[in-house]
Amino acid sequence: MAEPKGKPSSRNIDLQVLTKVIFILTSLACFIGGQVLQPPYLNLAERKTVWASSTCGVDGNVPEMYCRLTGVTPITHDNLVIQPHIEIQAGQFCEYCDSTSKGESHPADYAVDGTENWWQSPPLSRGIEYNKVNFTVDLGQ
Repeated sequence: MAEPKGKPSSRNIDLQVLTKVIFILTSLACFIGGQVLQPPYLNLAERKTVWASSTCGVDGNVPEMYCRLTGVTPITHDNLVIQPHIEIQAGQFCEYCDSTSKGESHPADYAVDGTENWWQSPPLSRGIEYNKVNFTVDLGQ
């Protein structure tokens, strides 16, 4: 016999309940036993011997200015710049490379020392030939 119009059949109710139960169980599976499959971090170049054909602040006798190409701003505290050596040039944050100063030196081995340090290529203001700089990593193979 057909169910009266407007009244859901017990079969429709069972299907709705089953659908909700499946949805809840699959949602909970992510929180209870689900795992994110991500390979472990591996940096083959870390602590390897590296060379750069040129480095900011090394080839000259004076500190050399470079400007960041990103929108990174200096660290601030209560609107005071903690890094006073940063200059703003045409809206970019600029700093100096100086191979004689530990805080302003950016040698090639900083790129693979496992810290927040970095290697800095020379600025193009030094010359167009610095548009191409070789950076070599010896993987020991």
